[in-house]
Amino acid sequence: MNIQKQIRAFTVSDEEAVQAFEKLTQRYNLQNRIIDRFIYVMTQDYSEICEELYERGELSHDQQSRFECLLLKIKRQIVRFCIEGAETKKLSAKINRLTDLFKRLKKFMSPKMRKRVKDNIFNLHVDLKRKFEQLQLEAMDLAAIESEHQVLMERLAPNHPTFIWYNSKSKSYEFKRIGKKYKKK
Repeated sequence: MNIQKQIRAFTVSDEEAVQAFEKLTQRYNLQNRIIDRFIYVMTQDYSEICEELYERGELSHDQQSRFECLLLKIKRQIVRFCIEGAETKKLSAKINRLTDLFKRLKKFMSPKMRKRVKDNIFNLHVDLKRKFEQLQLEAMDLAAIESEHQVLMERLAPNHPTFIWYNSKSKSYEFKRIGKKYKKK
């Protein structure tokens, strides 16, 4: 197969990257460093990086195409692993392989380009961290409401046994279901 056709075949669409990221965040703890590496991998525009290195004479045309193809191929595999729900070790190995390849390419990059790539990664990481902190705060709020709710339910339970019962499975007090005659029509 022609290398340009391979490059087209291995290119990851934005929707696929988003889907892979969503699957990853569902499966793994957001605090895990794998998220940082995933963002690092997904934000790289390999065609642009390889093209710039070629224009500066750091890579030959053949090397440019081969490097781009290899980087995109591993990126495609990472997306596939995420969507399939592969185990962490496999996914980490692929991300580490891509990161290593990228580090080799980074040697050739101009300081300006290197800074742009680092800024992209940093900004995305900061956004993700902010979102995670917001989620933590919301979870804390919900936990506070839940505990307050349980205290009130505990107090009400002895006086209203027909309305409130203790669920031994969830270890919490719950309202009993309202009978048909009390439901709104």
